[in-house]
Amino acid sequence: MVGARMTEIQHFEIASTQHFYDSMEKIIEEWEDLEFPEATIQRFVKIIYQGVNSLKTFPKRYADVSELYAFTEPTRRLLIGKSYAIFYRVNAEKSVVVIGSVFNQWQMKVKF
Repeated sequence: MVGARMTEIQHFEIASTQHFYDSMEKIIEEWEDLEFPEATIQRFVKIIYQGVNSLKTFPKRYADVSELYAFTEPTRRLLIGKSYAIFYRVNAEKSVVVIGSVFNQWQMKVKF
């Protein structure tokens, strides 16, 4: 490509909080108690990890919801289907994306 400039894509580190892991475990346990098929649970987990991993190269991919939820820090929301979401924050200085809890969208108990 003549005259094209190549720009290096910045890669961000993903830092999942303990709340993320705890919320994932809780959802999976609830689904197992409801006897959801293992394939359904695995598909759900895969979708979450694909969304989270996409943040390594596109950290501002999802909507900033800081004002909507009255957060004092810039916070974004990754939607998982129609029922679940994850809040996350981008620290551009440190090239880190901090992943918060997975929650049902009707819940407002937001933890980081």
